Amino acid sequence: MLLFKLVAVAASIAILLVIVDWREVIAILPSLRIGYLPLVLVIITADRFLMAAKWAMLVRGVGVRVPFADALRAYYVGGIMGSILPATVGLDLTRVWQLSSRGHNLAVVSASVLVERAVGFVALSFVSLVAVVWLAGSLGLDLLAVELINLSAIGVLVLFVAVSLSSLPKKLLATRPDFLSRHRVGRAAGKLYRAYLMFRDAKVSLVVFFLLTLVECLVPVVVAYLVGVALGIVLPIQYFAVIMPIYMFLARIPVPVNVLGVQEGMQVVLFSLVGVSPAQALSMGIVRRAVNVIAVTPGLLLFLMDQARKRPAGETMPESPVRQATERSHQNARS
Repeated sequence: MLLFKLVAVAASIAILLVIVDWREVIAILPSLRIGYLPLVLVIITADRFLMAAKWAMLVRGVGVRVPFADALRAYYVGGIMGSILPATVGLDLTRVWQLSSRGHNLAVVSASVLVERAVGFVALSFVSLVAVVWLAGSLGLDLLAVELINLSAIGVLVLFVAVSLSSLPKKLLATRPDFLSRHRVGRAAGKLYRAYLMFRDAKVSLVVFFLLTLVECLVPVVVAYLVGVALGIVLPIQYFAVIMPIYMFLARIPVPVNVLGVQEGMQVVLFSLVGVSPAQALSMGIVRRAVNVIAVTPGLLLFLMDQARKRPAGETMPESPVRQATERSHQNARS
């Protein structure tokens, strides 16, 4: 994975060096109107609060109460880890670890993340499909490949969720009762699957979660639009409403899109479809990345506070076994 990320970063930066006029970028960035950035940070922060509230509501749908503060902390710390590890993997694993370490049911929390990702991806695929159809129709572009990817993603995920929540897998496992109980990994998978099935009865929570996710898709649109305005890039907001869902959909594909260079390169390609120069698109990408990093910094503070709380004041690190054995031998020799 590390080699893949390094190759992707190197290739993306090489492409950007070729197609972007860096003198124009240097000329655009100083024109940034800082006054817009506090508003952008407020919107991103509100979005993170909405994410935490949605997740806590989803878990409560199966009778497990997760305090909003715990869910919010998990999202902030996960945001920091997501900037180090592959974005969604780092975020999801950190959220599960954060809540399970606070005494919440590991299987239910893990299952909620799986359900959240599946339902969220269906919602994003739907919004992205609408955006692609609008863009192709208004600009006369041939985006059939992206449309097919969207439709395939929606179909596969809907089919997966429907089958996995049906009685079919349970019947198949009933023919091999020892399949999930023979090994430790199998027993853990069995607990996860049983927790996942609990969401069959949380239909109201799933519908509300889906609708809130549709609304949440507007947040990156508004953020990108405000960043563009701050840089003096005049572009109707409807273009951002089309480009950003497509970008968000592609960013969910399991490639290292979040790493430096890849994300910006994708934005350069997409915004070029609506007449934005590579330098302008790259400038927007740079500012958006910087603002997002600032927005998740509370996660770093929370993580450091957690680590400090685990080690009481005045506690020293235990000595290594080698040093302990050496000291004992010296004491025996002196005696």
